[in-house]
Amino acid sequence: MIEQPVLFLNDTIYIMFLQEDYFMTFTSKPIAKENTSQVIVAVGLNSREEVDKVVNTAVENGAWQHEEPEDYGWMYQNSFWDPDGHGWNITFADMSQMPAE
Repeated sequence: MIEQPVLFLNDTIYIMFLQEDYFMTFTSKPIAKENTSQVIVAVGLNSREEVDKVVNTAVENGAWQHEEPEDYGWMYQNSFWDPDGHGWNITFADMSQMPAE
């Protein structure tokens, strides 16, 4: 079996970038073409450093940076597209610093 890159978000959440032939062992549905989008996943982490570590690890394993990181002071986000074209928005938010509206 081909080694599949795995990205650990925390003790319970893992991201796997599966090769297409191995992915097909999990489903009988057709795989979306790479120029389409099916899913955008948003994940909240505990620090800005964790956010960048996840995005950088994803990019090192075949994903590509979606846009430049955005820093709102109280919230920080970074994002990538995985090899299958799914969007990942990874964030850290300090709700105690959220501006009052």
